Amino acid sequence: MYRRFNGEHFTACLEDRVNPSALHAAVTSTSLWDVQVVPLSLPPHMDMVLGDVCGGSSSTSMAKAVLKWRKERPEEAAALWAELSAANTAIYGHLETLRALSQEDEVVYRAACLWMANTVSETWSLPHSGGLALQSVVVRMMALKSSFHTARSLMRSMGLSAGVDIEPAFQTAIADATEALPGVICAGVPGAGGSDALFALYIQSPDWEAVKEDAVRQHIENLWCDWAQHPAGRDSGVMVCPLKLAAQTGGLSGGIRSHSGRDS
Repeated sequence: MYRRFNGEHFTACLEDRVNPSALHAAVTSTSLWDVQVVPLSLPPHMDMVLGDVCGGSSSTSMAKAVLKWRKERPEEAAALWAELSAANTAIYGHLETLRALSQEDEVVYRAACLWMANTVSETWSLPHSGGLALQSVVVRMMALKSSFHTARSLMRSMGLSAGVDIEPAFQTAIADATEALPGVICAGVPGAGGSDALFALYIQSPDWEAVKEDAVRQHIENLWCDWAQHPAGRDSGVMVCPLKLAAQTGGLSGGIRSHSGRDS
């Protein structure tokens, strides 16, 4: 997890006329770059799929609009930023707790993932016969989903306040339809937002290697590829291309990798 440096350290470098000595100090002083990087990887039986959306956004102009809003409405922006930071911190905490639960009882954690991978998230809160240990995994997964929803809602609010489409309406429709699929934890617009990409975090069925099919991922990819024929996407002209990439665990060395077993 990355926590950026304190921007107040570099205020002098953002003036219209930058003092060369301030710029030199910013570049050479390591104490000012108080970046925090904490290892983070997905718990077992969890993966991510990314999609490229035909189109694009100007990240620079969007960032300028958000910065302008923060400057003009500092109290409103600070409150939203604090809520978003809390939601992101909660997401990190849920992922770490799920990893701990997988280590405490691998059998129960696996059984919970197998069940959730084959059911839609709306039904995860319904009673089932898995016992309290299994229920604790399901409850934590639901909390993860809720925190993602909170962060997504806050990003939409930020876009409305700043007058930019951080999550355009058509992206909302695709993300919502994706989340209605079995095994999907959450979906949304990655990074700074806009109209050029999608992500989905999902539960990879523990038996997918035995059956040689990652069914949840396949359902997501099928939905995205056929979005123009979906009731919510018909006549939208939107094309979504799933990328053959998946999450790569490994702490600070993690990231994305070519999806094994598929054409790249």
